[in-house]
Amino acid sequence: YVNYGTWPADHVYTEADWSPEDVLRKKQNWYCLSKLLAEKLAWDLSREPDCPFKLTVLHPTLIWGPMLPGQPHLNTSANALTSFMDGTAQEIENACKSVVDVRDVAKAHVEAVRREDAAGRRFLLIGGWP
Repeated sequence: YVNYGTWPADHVYTEADWSPEDVLRKKQNWYCLSKLLAEKLAWDLSREPDCPFKLTVLHPTLIWGPMLPGQPHLNTSANALTSFMDGTAQEIENACKSVVDVRDVAKAHVEAVRREDAAGRRFLLIGGWP
């Protein structure tokens, strides 16, 4: 979630939390805003009486893990790490980054389809943090 300090530092995130839309607009964080609005629309559509789908939403944090064999370029997460090593990033943000392994994200997707009790729920996918 993106909250720009609108929640207390000791806030424990749960599936009930949403990034504040007004703050995302004010900060012009269009990427996060687009994800927020897309999820809200998906929930609205899933509640329509004639909707044939059961929605489950997975919220992974920063995803790390092995790349695909033969993958010709770095993915977004690996690129972020590399930028600190090759000098592209000039500063390291004083912040805590939560991460999750890509293999755990894949397993969560399988479980979301396999398990009936996942329908209609949101899940935070967090493997660890410093």
